[in-house]
Order: sequence, then C-alpha cells, then structure tokens
Amino acid sequence: MQEDQMRFKEILLTITLSGLLMFMFSCHCNEPKVGTITGNVVLYNDTDSTKGEVTDFSGITVALYAPATIDTVLARLTTEYPQLGVLAAQQTEFEHSKQTPLYSTTTNAAGHYELKSVPEGEYNIVFSRNGFGWNYQYNVEINSVVNDTLYAETILDPVTNENLHLKRKHHYIVATSLWVQNLVVEANSWIRFQNESELTVLSSIQTPASEYAYFTSDNATQQGKLVINSISNAELKHLVFRRLSEAVKAVNASLSVHHVRFCDNIVGIISGTSALTIANVTFSRNDAVNYLFETDSSTYTLESSIFLGSGIAVDSRNASTGTISHCFIRAQQCVYLDAYTDTRIQNCQLEANDYVIKSLQSNLIQITDNNIIGKFGVFIRFPVITESNYINGNNIYTKYWALENSPNYHFEYQSYYFNAKNNFFNVTTADEIDAKVFDLHDQPTWYLFNFDYTPFRIVANPTAGI
Repeated sequence: MQEDQMRFKEILLTITLSGLLMFMFSCHCNEPKVGTITGNVVLYNDTDSTKGEVTDFSGITVALYAPATIDTVLARLTTEYPQLGVLAAQQTEFEHSKQTPLYSTTTNAAGHYELKSVPEGEYNIVFSRNGFGWNYQYNVEINSVVNDTLYAETILDPVTNENLHLKRKHHYIVATSLWVQNLVVEANSWIRFQNESELTVLSSIQTPASEYAYFTSDNATQQGKLVINSISNAELKHLVFRRLSEAVKAVNASLSVHHVRFCDNIVGIISGTSALTIANVTFSRNDAVNYLFETDSSTYTLESSIFLGSGIAVDSRNASTGTISHCFIRAQQCVYLDAYTDTRIQNCQLEANDYVIKSLQSNLIQITDNNIIGKFGVFIRFPVITESNYINGNNIYTKYWALENSPNYHFEYQSYYFNAKNNFFNVTTADEIDAKVFDLHDQPTWYLFNFDYTPFRIVANPTAGI
C-alpha cells in the first residue's frame, strides 16, 4: 500500500513538473525575438577647410524604417520581364522622407549609438544630421553592428566651374543655377535642387558604372533639372531622378540613357537631340505628369523600358524617326505621334485608359506584334502616304477607332486606306470586327479612310508583345 502511494506521488510529481516545463517552454517560444543594432558614426568636414575637422559626433540621428514597398506592377514586371527597366529594389525605391521611422536614437559625443529591443526583421537604417545630409544602409537585421560616415554638405557655387566632381556619400545642394564644363558623378552621391535651379553640363559627363547616384528636389516640391547641352555621345547610367520638374533636358546633344530610374517627376526626359537612345529605364509614379518622355530628336530609340504614368507616356510629336520596341507602357495615353513622324512600334505591351496610340499627322507608322489594351485603340488622323501606315500581327483587346482625314485635303480620299491585316481583334467574325472599327464604311460622306483588316486572325498571335 505504501509502495503504491509512493509510486502515485512520483507519477503526479513527474506530470506536474512536465506540465510546468511545457508551460515555461511554450511561453518562451511565443515571446517575440528582439535584439539590438549598434555601431559608430563619424562626421567629416572635407569640403570647407575654414571650419576645421569635426570632433563632436553627438546628435546624429539613427533611425530604422520599414523597407520600401515595391509597386505591385513593378514587382510583377521584375518577375515576369526581368529584362525590362531597372531592377526594382530598395536602392531605387526607398525614400525616408515618405515614411515615419519605427525606432530612432541619437549618437553620443563619440558617435556611438545603440538601438535596443528591436523586433526581429529587416530594416533600412538612416543616418542623418543637419548640414551633413543622410546615408542609407539597406536590409539590416537585429544583432548587427552598423558603422557609417557622414560628410558635410556642399552648396555649389553658381559661378561657372571648369570641373565638378561629386564624391561618394556626399551631398551637394544646387541652390542657384550653374554651368560646368565637365561633371563626374560617383555612386551614392546626392545632388539636391532648390528654387527651380538647373545644373547644366557643357562638355562631358561621367556617371557611376554600378550602384546609383541620386538627383532629387531638396523638399516636397517638384523642382530642378539636369541639362545636357551640346555634348556628343553623352551617357547617363545608374542614376535615380526624384521629384524634379524636368529631370533631364538634352539640348543639341546626342544622348544615351540606360539603367536609370525616374519617379515622381513632372517630366522625365525632354530631348532636343540629334540622336537619343533609351534602354532599361523605368519611369513611374509621375502622378501629375504630362509626359514621361518627350522628344524633338531627329532619331530616337526606346527599348526594354517601363513607362507607368497618368498622362502621355511617350510624346514624340516633333521627332523625325523613332523605334519603340520591347517596352511595357501603361498610361492615360501610351504614345502620341505628330509632325510626320516615321515611327515603328513593335513587340510592346501597350495599356491605356484612353487612346493607346494617337497620331495627328502620320507619315510612316508601323505597329507590329504588340499587345494593345485600352478603352480605345489607335486613333490616326489624315495619314498622308497610301499603304505606308500599317498595323499587323497585333493582339488587340479594345474598342478600335480608325482613320480620319481633314476636309482641307483635296484628293479622292476613298482611294486611301490603312493596312490593318493579320491582327487578332479578340473576336472571330468580320461583323464583330466591324463593330469595333470606325472608318469610311461607317460614315461614307465623312473624310474617313478604309480600314482594311482582312485577312484577320481568329487566335492570338503568340509572338506579339514583349
């Protein structure tokens, strides 16, 4: 009997202890994991020798931010078409002025800081101090040591400079418009514009081979521009332009732009060049934009780029010849052509809330192998050369407006027609296509053209689009 009681007590004690341990273990496991982020930040004054070196590193703000949320369309395009635009990443999308910090502290006189009880996760860390600008470090995890250096800001002299070298991790303020002969831009340098100022480059420009440098307004106002003036074979690469009025303006130059990010600008590029090439460029979030891209260039080429905006994506009304290929374009109007532009649009994804392509004076438009999606399709007014304008091999998922001619033109307009053969209209019969098309057959007495769509496809063209 005593042995049974002893055994019962042992079993009860074992169960009790096991339950207690399990309870303690479960409580411990459910506790969120936290840690610290610590390091040292130093200040350097290498821009103004009259002020001497900084010895007190206190008061530097160290703040943790949530990583930027990548635009859903850009995130999808990065996965679906990795060959287009620039890779949407923290380096191109994060901007601390658009967020509220999650955690922050300041440094002591030695520049040391410590952020305690930080929940597990990834953060972008921003170091900043008045007069020294800021610097970002991305995707920082807890229990990390993160050190950095801030350099004194430089207010650029408005007097014309022979050479201007913008150093890594330095901030430069363009408060008044200035001209420079030669400009060198290092990666992770910041150029901040005030008061609608301009930075004009006259002879040569050198931009980063990798990473990014940043051209931005110094506040929430869209202001400032980089002007490329009379430079042959100028090249812009690995740059980010934010909140500028006219981010890049090219005058009497030949210009190549690639691996560049434009966001929140009124106009991305205005080009009056002899030749312009844009490749692997992303334009987006231009909320008040009229044009993402506008050109008066004699020739232009747009390829492998992304255009997302609320106005007209591409305005080439005064260009002579142009090619738009392998681009994703989504805007109120995708492409606006005028002034007898000789243009080829091929293998693009074109999506619009209005007209996908609109031309008022088309000389030679060739629209081939695209996916065309919009409220309206293509509106082309008085093409001037018979059979030179054509739309072939496209997949067209939209109401489709056709051709109109000005009554001021005195010729037998019925003999003019637009070649629209071999397209897929997302329907299978001629009657259904006729319902989508507005041309001579709808109003014989109007100055309209014959939209010739036969033969047509009854299945989508698998090679159309990007």
